[in-house]
Amino acid sequence: MNKMKQLFIKSVFMPVMLLMPALNLFAQQEKAHIRKGNKQYGAGQYAEAENSYQEALGQKASSFEGSFNLGDAAYKQEKFDDAINQFDLISKQAHTKEELGASYHNLGTAYLQKKEYEKSVEAYKQALRNTPSDMDTKYNLAYAQRQLKQQQQQQQENKDKDKDDKEEKKDQDKDKNDKEEKKDQDKDKNDKEEKKDQDKKDNEEEEKKDSKNEEQNKEDENKSQQPQQPRPEQLSKEEARKILEALKEKEMNVQNKLHKNKLKSTKIKSDKDW
Repeated sequence: MNKMKQLFIKSVFMPVMLLMPALNLFAQQEKAHIRKGNKQYGAGQYAEAENSYQEALGQKASSFEGSFNLGDAAYKQEKFDDAINQFDLISKQAHTKEELGASYHNLGTAYLQKKEYEKSVEAYKQALRNTPSDMDTKYNLAYAQRQLKQQQQQQQENKDKDKDDKEEKKDQDKDKNDKEEKKDQDKDKNDKEEKKDQDKKDNEEEEKKDSKNEEQNKEDENKSQQPQQPRPEQLSKEEARKILEALKEKEMNVQNKLHKNKLKSTKIKSDKDW
């Protein structure tokens, strides 16, 4: 599915190299390093192949084949950022449509591995502009477009979910605030009721106290209006004498009355003896 184009296995480049005239020493060393890297790559020794391609570029920095295969080796090691940088660089150095198509194809595949689907789709489209008949690129483009659509749908769902979560949290906060406000209102209401009851109780107590004081005042007033019995120490000698004489006279009257009754009783008894 995510096929990488391997420049070193394209036969189209081999005849070009075979038909070239004798190379100078640096060119020969560059090609030697590339051949060595290709063997290592084919054996799955991607780190070793990367080093060989680096040595080839050390001999010839403008080597398109060395740069391209270096990007492939980085990709195989899942060093996708390095691969992206490499293929982006050589896409600006390519001279033919085939080179551009291959560079953009591999650039799109590296972006695909990083799930940067929008960039991957654009890279594949660039590849097809240069090599419109490349079936591998068409296949990978369709796959990248499908992944991009799913990613966008997921992002929209996440966005909607975040919005729903925010709305839900907002509603929860509102409910919480409403409950707290109602709680405060109920507390204020209870405090007012308690204060009202306490004021009523205080008023009743005050009224009772006032009523009691009023009754006491009335009682004191009534007592003050009653004639006061003179106390002995307030009587004059004359008044004391008169009181004593009156008491003696009253005592004598009582004695006389008792004496008369006694005589009457004795007389009746004598009459009966006859």
